[in-house]
Amino acid sequence: MLLQADDGREDEASAEAVGRRVATSERTRPRCGERHLDARNELPGPGGSPKLSGKQEAQLIAGAGTPAPCGRARWTLERLAAQAVELGLTDSLAREPVRQVRKKPPSSRGGTSSGAYPK
Repeated sequence: MLLQADDGREDEASAEAVGRRVATSERTRPRCGERHLDARNELPGPGGSPKLSGKQEAQLIAGAGTPAPCGRARWTLERLAAQAVELGLTDSLAREPVRQVRKKPPSSRGGTSSGAYPK
């Protein structure tokens, strides 16, 4: 696409020549102009690295299984996030990563059939 654009072709023509969408061409050309050829080494996409390791996730889930804090009927996502910070599992934690950890299905290493192959 960049060579096509360098030859003076429009975004539509350069995208069609290499089998890409016009939006890709429109996005790539300015990025290469700003960062020169470093744009070839794409930046990582959205979503950073996980805040919690597997062991820390297990500690968070174990904490959710304990009785609720004093004056509460149950654990809230915000309170679990605050507890993770209090326990030193992480520096900061929002409610969404806690929700995602709680939502994860338990892993099964072949203990029961998943239905794909009957036993």
